[in-house]
Amino acid sequence: MIEIALSNVDKNFGFKKIFDSFDLEIMSGEKVGLIGPNGCGKSTLFTLITKEEVPSSGIVTTRKGAKVGFLPQMPMLPNENISVSEFLSSSFEEIYRISKEMRLLEYEMTNPQNEDMEKNIEYVWGFATKI
Repeated sequence: MIEIALSNVDKNFGFKKIFDSFDLEIMSGEKVGLIGPNGCGKSTLFTLITKEEVPSSGIVTTRKGAKVGFLPQMPMLPNENISVSEFLSSSFEEIYRISKEMRLLEYEMTNPQNEDMEKNIEYVWGFATKI
């Protein structure tokens, strides 16, 4: 199944042509590396895929429901004093929250005196069926 497709894409910045009739297909399960010298269009390609930019001509499509993430070379940091590790970790806040909640529920479920055991089991079962 095609995840990302660019068909006959042109991209110009003024008189500078970045892409000329560029075609690309990325299939489900493929791993793709993008290597090239500065200014050759690597970041431009990602901004086209993420719809931050539109092509001068041609078509860019992503599979319905596909999620595309892109970390720009110069990200807009919410705070100048934030470390790289903190910035990257901020993308996983929801996962960390869920993990912490699951650990708390695991602890509560190991305590046989807990009156809320059945409620916790129902909550975990309901959560697991949504994943």
